[in-house]
Formats: sequence, C-alpha cells, structure tokens
Amino acid sequence: MADKLREALGERGFTNPRVAGLLASGGTLPVGVALEVYVVPPNLPEPLTASDLGRIGRELEAVVGWPVLLWAAPPGEEDILVDERVTYL
Repeated sequence: MADKLREALGERGFTNPRVAGLLASGGTLPVGVALEVYVVPPNLPEPLTASDLGRIGRELEAVVGWPVLLWAAPPGEEDILVDERVTYL
C-alpha cells in the first residue's frame, strides 16, 4: 500500500509523505479508520483548501483501498517535531 500511496501522491505533486497517528506508532488501523498522512503540498497559484485535501484523500482511497486523511505541512514545516511519531513512506 505504501508504494501505491507514495506514487499517487507524487503524481499529484505532493512531497515528503509521512504516516502519522496510530499506524506510525506501530499499531494496526481498525477497518474504516483513516490513514493520516502529512504531506508538503505542491506549489500552486492558490493554496489548497480543506475541501481540496478531502477530495484528493477520496481519490487516494480509491487507489489504495483505504480511507486517507491528508494533512498539509507547508514547506519548512515538514521536519519531524520532538516526540512526533511518524513513518516516512
């Protein structure tokens, strides 16, 4: 799933994808719980809205077969915070 997700995000211009939340902590996601993914959004003339990220998350769900929740981390904010639990894709 990680390879498909990384590829689909790259095709849409997103970089530095990393999984957060339960899965990044080594847990197993219960069925129906969204996979949380932090990404650096593409450089666009207009910033992506929450609706845009939701729509793209649904597109990604169709690709990987699991709900995806995208969190935008603007350039410069993609570094790991102290005690942040993430897994890079």
